[in-house]
Amino acid sequence: MPAKATINIGDKFWRLTVLKELPPIKKKSKGVDRIFEMMCDCGKVKNYYLSNFKSGHTKSCGCLNSEMVIHRNITEKRYGGLGSRTHGESSNNITAEYRTWIGMRNRCKGKRDMEAKHYLDKGIVVCDRWLNSFENFLSDMGRRPTGKHSIDRINSKGNYEPSNCRWATQKEQQNNKSSNRIIEHLGWSKNVAQWSEFYNTQYKPFYKKLKSCKWNLDTYNIRFHEEFLYSKELV
Repeated sequence: MPAKATINIGDKFWRLTVLKELPPIKKKSKGVDRIFEMMCDCGKVKNYYLSNFKSGHTKSCGCLNSEMVIHRNITEKRYGGLGSRTHGESSNNITAEYRTWIGMRNRCKGKRDMEAKHYLDKGIVVCDRWLNSFENFLSDMGRRPTGKHSIDRINSKGNYEPSNCRWATQKEQQNNKSSNRIIEHLGWSKNVAQWSEFYNTQYKPFYKKLKSCKWNLDTYNIRFHEEFLYSKELV
């Protein structure tokens, strides 16, 4: 009998990362097969048979195949001959930066209702330098620093262009959302999440208390946090 394969939480197989092992399932043709809950790089969580992802038969939740189909269907009519054969980052060698570039352009075309609402209807576009050239995009942005970074517009109402884009973490992007409530206090401008971090307190209870104080941090400190505020203010 072959030795049981050692699979640990956090192990990665192609785009799939192991979250936990589930009770084995009996398959009609192959007997009992181990099954794992895994997260794809795109964020989708599903269950996968060990035999499938270990052999390489399953490499993603399905997003990899979808992307490959999209790239195979890139034509002169749709994208003006993007040179996908020259930069070497499409077809079977899709990189995170290339996926970002494709996604950025698709969002601004408003192919879905949500995209039209947040991008097309607001007049947000991709600049001419980036629109039909992945090479220019990569030259200006560089490689993303880590797998946790994605493209972010510094001015959330501005366009996708070199002067307005950066690689940012999810936390940085959340702090940069146009819908954030900005509160002026102690000479600083911070959103609710940043003030919560300043006070070293959990976000949800802080949000509720601050809302009950009509978003006034002076009132909040008098009611809940006065001693801490002034010790912090003197630092």
